[in-house]
Amino acid sequence: MPDFLIINNLVIDEELYETIESSPPHEYNKIDFQIDGKSTSKNNLDDLLLFINKNKIKHGVIAIKDIKLRAIVARSISEKVPDFIFVSVIHPTSIIGRKSKIGKGSIIMANTIINTYTNIKDFCIIESNTSIDHDSIINNFSNINSGVTTGGNLQVGEETIIDLGVCILENITIGNNCHVRKGALVTKDIEANTIASGVPAKKII
Repeated sequence: MPDFLIINNLVIDEELYETIESSPPHEYNKIDFQIDGKSTSKNNLDDLLLFINKNKIKHGVIAIKDIKLRAIVARSISEKVPDFIFVSVIHPTSIIGRKSKIGKGSIIMANTIINTYTNIKDFCIIESNTSIDHDSIINNFSNINSGVTTGGNLQVGEETIIDLGVCILENITIGNNCHVRKGALVTKDIEANTIASGVPAKKII
């Protein structure tokens, strides 16, 4: 039975881990490797790369919610071990609509709906009980937290966080490196590098 590597940090998110444990591929032997969440030192990454090469591991996923750390790990492995395959993980209770795409290394948690013609790109985490409507794009390394509801034709930039319970209307664009805080109602576009909050959501930083 081939190995399947779960890369996490020292503070393991139980819901995230349960998603991976309960989801396909079941034919793999799932093993863990912990990255120090407070350090992105070269030595720490070197240990991970050595572990992958030494054990000839070809498949895995990065179970780290911290976007910056997840990106560093993903890019390091992609550069140094180019034949390593990042697998997308979809909880069996989630619904993926017709013609929707889930990118490499992305994780879709329980009871989530990804509607038709939506593109969840690489290394995203979509948490439980979230609904992303039709024709939307969630770009690389973004986190959509639990209970988020969106209208159709949403575009979310790279390395963006949408917090718990946010509601986003249709035809909205949210830029790269944004953070929409808990419970916000997004009624118009949010420019890159912005923290937004409130009902309706407004730029606060």
